[in-house]
Amino acid sequence: MVLDWLLLTRPGALRWRHAAQWLAAPGAYLLFALIRGALVSPDTPTRYTYPFLDVTAHGYLGVLTNALVLGLAFYALGLALVTADRFRPAVAGRENRISSLGAGGLK
Repeated sequence: MVLDWLLLTRPGALRWRHAAQWLAAPGAYLLFALIRGALVSPDTPTRYTYPFLDVTAHGYLGVLTNALVLGLAFYALGLALVTADRFRPAVAGRENRISSLGAGGLK
């Protein structure tokens, strides 16, 4: 993925909103894990897939705090990636190599 981003994507393609959009999948997983943990029997050893999501050990406030801290850290990493995208040099030239093939493909 990193090589694809560095070699095949034109610099400056990422937008600030992407950093927030990248949190959708972890947010959906958090919701899934909490619902699953509430529905699975308390005797199940893998009731919560990660220790920081264990509501039995941390309570809902503790799990929410853990999720918020991790979410903010991932958001900051996303913002750093968008910033790096704005300053990286164009390795592949002015156009995206894949999209520059056109309808005729390779010649």
